[in-house]
Amino acid sequence: MMRYLVYLLLLCSGLHCAAQGWKTERYLLPAGYKGVVLVIYDQPKGAPAAAHGDTVVYTIPGDGVLVTKAHGVDGATLFFRYAGANTDLPFAWDPRADHGDTVCVFSWSNGSFGNKGSKPLQFATFIVSTQKDADRLYQQTMDLNPAEVLEKERKRMGR
Repeated sequence: MMRYLVYLLLLCSGLHCAAQGWKTERYLLPAGYKGVVLVIYDQPKGAPAAAHGDTVVYTIPGDGVLVTKAHGVDGATLFFRYAGANTDLPFAWDPRADHGDTVCVFSWSNGSFGNKGSKPLQFATFIVSTQKDADRLYQQTMDLNPAEVLEKERKRMGR
């Protein structure tokens, strides 16, 4: 019975996002944050996302890991900004281009991770750094196990 309630909650959260017509995702980062960001979507006990018209706003915590109730938006336009800033961080579409010491967003990717018989975790990762540190941080994203991170977050939050 509980299993069906969880499925119903997940379905409703996804339908809620689609019904909202969100077309834009904005990731609000802690001021000065540099590092890997992991967002795990569709978690019933996760943090809510804020909606502003056709934009959903995800507020990233200081450790760079957000577990949210919201459903990621396929094909959304992405924006990244430090809290309190008036301009968005540049997105490094071509990581080989010379970005100098500018803090950029690198290596946006989204995907799913799961085991047989369970609903896959939907997640996104990206890097906030200067070009000098992007390669090292990219390796961290490759070593990331979203299921393990989610379990640690659940224990930390007492859920």
